[in-house]
Amino acid sequence: METKTRNSNVWIVILVIVGLIGSFVVGGLTGGAVGWALGRRAMTRELCAPTWVEPERLEEIPPAPEPERAPMEPWMQSGALITQVVTDSPAEEAGLQVGEMITAVDGETLDSENELAELIGRRQPGQVVELTVVSRGRGRDSRKVRVTLDGTIVDGREFGWLGIKYYFIDIE
Repeated sequence: METKTRNSNVWIVILVIVGLIGSFVVGGLTGGAVGWALGRRAMTRELCAPTWVEPERLEEIPPAPEPERAPMEPWMQSGALITQVVTDSPAEEAGLQVGEMITAVDGETLDSENELAELIGRRQPGQVVELTVVSRGRGRDSRKVRVTLDGTIVDGREFGWLGIKYYFIDIE
């Protein structure tokens, strides 16, 4: 009799375990399906039928105040302010230094239309360009520097390379 009771207890435990596993599986599938359906419904509503809420009254937004400009040094002009000169670059060989400003390339003045990188990039490696450079301590006097460009390859094409990092300054 004791064996029958023991066997029945084992079967009861097995049935309880199987029942729990089955309820977890069914609950997980049901919860996942409901979550998927609700998410799909919300996404469809959001992407396909955006709602527009009309403001009750329109207020005019005041214009933003003009930012204060840092005072410019008297020697500064619109151009490319050199922030770094790469070692063994054409710029270093030509004697360009951090803090100098390049204002023109082959007589073309630098401005928002004529960026330094564009003007140099149009040239070929080995080509000599004449840079107009303004230095601190020289007032607005400029000097001409001749530089033989090196090359760099971008997307399989070779472009002229000067070997500096700069920040363009536009002085009105």
